[in-house]
Amino acid sequence: MTGDEHCELITDFGVIGTKIRNIRLTLDGTELVAEIVPGEILERQFRNDLKGWPKEMRDALKDTKPIVEAGRALRLQFDNVAAAVAQEEFVSIVAELSTKVSAEQEIGERDPPFGIYRVKNSIWRKKLPEFEGGDNPYLEHFKLLSMECYVDILGVLVGGEWIANN
Repeated sequence: MTGDEHCELITDFGVIGTKIRNIRLTLDGTELVAEIVPGEILERQFRNDLKGWPKEMRDALKDTKPIVEAGRALRLQFDNVAAAVAQEEFVSIVAELSTKVSAEQEIGERDPPFGIYRVKNSIWRKKLPEFEGGDNPYLEHFKLLSMECYVDILGVLVGGEWIANN
């Protein structure tokens, strides 16, 4: 192993099975809860009222089906969170944080790249000073990627469970 930063898909709580539609976060002190909401593809057509739209948009959407939030979510609980970064939306999976943590470099050719990842040999984690938790041997870098956003967390994953998505 070269020590290069890379991601490993987390499947400890089962396989999500579809693209992740949304991620909801709750932060309370150093505890963070992330609800990972899978997507569900509806069988009906996306839109049937596209008459006033430009032809390119009508052509692009004519055979598509809507993706909505599924009826269940994976609730992940993190403790001792030293840092968290949430990016609401990204145009390209090549989005970079100021710490040069690039999703493209870490995840590679996975299609789609949406998922829950543990970042091994994290550059961001290595740069965390001791007085901010850098000396905690259990602290890890996690990357959550959905269709809506991506989240990076430096913390300790203490548990997870499937819940109803209300």
